[in-house]
Amino acid sequence: MADGWDMMTSLLILLGGMGASLIYAGGRLRGQYGAGALWQKLDTPDGLRQRRQRRDLGMAIVAIVSWSVFLGMNVLDPGRAPLAYLYYWLVIALMLLWLCLLAIADIRHTMRLLREYSRQRVRHSLQEYLQACTQPVTLHNTNQEEQP
Repeated sequence: MADGWDMMTSLLILLGGMGASLIYAGGRLRGQYGAGALWQKLDTPDGLRQRRQRRDLGMAIVAIVSWSVFLGMNVLDPGRAPLAYLYYWLVIALMLLWLCLLAIADIRHTMRLLREYSRQRVRHSLQEYLQACTQPVTLHNTNQEEQP
């Protein structure tokens, strides 16, 4: 069983994890966390769906891990069943690893989209520059004096 410090620590973890999950879920229900205009322009519908699924799964894992840490620190007794206690925390560690892998996949996807966006911008700027270079240049007399 937990002492006061463990109880407070686990309660803060629970509140933080559940708070983040609920804020994300509320935003998703209100449509606030949809893909922005830039992402819709750059990504495929399948890519947007995968990104949304990764983030939804990540928030679900955060909520489950928050509750699991709270229960593991306050309810489980390592003296009664040490092997079960070890397996319990091993499962939580694996869930955290899974969460990290989801985050890495999301970061890689975002970086790929940003590289593609940068390439498009450079290509567009280069095309504009080349068009400007190939247009004939006309010189205008800036001297407004009348000539005889």
